Amino acid sequence: MNTNSSKKDLIEHIKQYAPYDNTEKIEKNRFLNFLENNQNVYSRQNLTGHLTASSWIVNQDFSQALLIHHNIYNCWAPLGGHADNHTNLPEVAIQEAKEESGLNELTLINDDILDLSVMLVQPHQKRGKHVPLHLHFDIRYLLQADNNQPLKIAEKEVSAVKWFSTDEITKLDIDIMPVVKRVIKKSLANKYRKLSNPSPKHSLKR
Repeated sequence: MNTNSSKKDLIEHIKQYAPYDNTEKIEKNRFLNFLENNQNVYSRQNLTGHLTASSWIVNQDFSQALLIHHNIYNCWAPLGGHADNHTNLPEVAIQEAKEESGLNELTLINDDILDLSVMLVQPHQKRGKHVPLHLHFDIRYLLQADNNQPLKIAEKEVSAVKWFSTDEITKLDIDIMPVVKRVIKKSLANKYRKLSNPSPKHSLKR
């Protein structure tokens, strides 16, 4: 796979992305600066930073979202992980969500970027190896799942996985709470957009 070509496409995609607020506008500029001035952006071998893909998973009526309690960071967080040289970031987000939650069926509502955030990762130990201070350039996508599906904890990475109402989420210990509150507003906007413009692909059952 030609990662340079994929990086070029991603840069164009991000350039077209409309930030939600001034904070995300700054994040967008940091993304573009990173992508335009770095190699190996999809690989964690880039010790300055690298791309990650995460998801905001909502239930059928958007009233709940799924979170994990992360072992390393010791807090609740959205699901996601490293690109690890995979350039199809929506697929990375879906695969990470399945691995961390045990969900078998997930729907990508669309492949538009839901949110951009740059996160500072503190030095830590992972599987016996030291991971230095670095940045995660995280692209988040909106997924949907039936919250009656069984959940399974990926014990190496996660200590809990649970559905929460949006009100409950704002009371949790979450390191990136400003980002999460922004994502909640965006996901609800997607709900109303979906209701006012139903897609035959999603609204018809055969």
